[in-house]
Amino acid sequence: MIKSKEKGVFAIYITPLKALNRDMLKRLLKMALELDVTIAVRHGDTSTHERERQRKKPPKILITTPETLQIILTAKRMKLNLKKVRFVVVDEIHEIVDSKRGSQLSVALERLRDLNDREIQRIGLSATVGSAKEVAEYLVGKDRKGRKRDCEIIEVPGIKKMDVKV
Repeated sequence: MIKSKEKGVFAIYITPLKALNRDMLKRLLKMALELDVTIAVRHGDTSTHERERQRKKPPKILITTPETLQIILTAKRMKLNLKKVRFVVVDEIHEIVDSKRGSQLSVALERLRDLNDREIQRIGLSATVGSAKEVAEYLVGKDRKGRKRDCEIIEVPGIKKMDVKV
């Protein structure tokens, strides 16, 4: 449960494209307002003023890209704000899993986990993933002893049944 008075980022929503960040902000903003949860976007074009605001008063949900997450993890103040992260959602995971960006994201997720000193629930979203098992194993990674972390794959059937009456 995210307590609205607690300070820090509790969830990170990662998208492969900056354009998706703005789209997700629009989609989640109404729900966040109703739940009294703050939400913000962070990427390379974020203004200095907005970055400072996020450092001083971090949003509960931060929408970003893999590269920006890497940068945020090097900033002293933002690292403190990320110590309460409990959830990471990686949208369109199929876009980055087999690339240099995917490798960087894996490293960032482990750094985030170490920063929190506890496991973080990692959620991958994709409508077109090839091997769900391989992608899930990539996303959750391995623990310090080299053991695969537990994961669960939830597949939603792509065929929608409709009953249309006129």
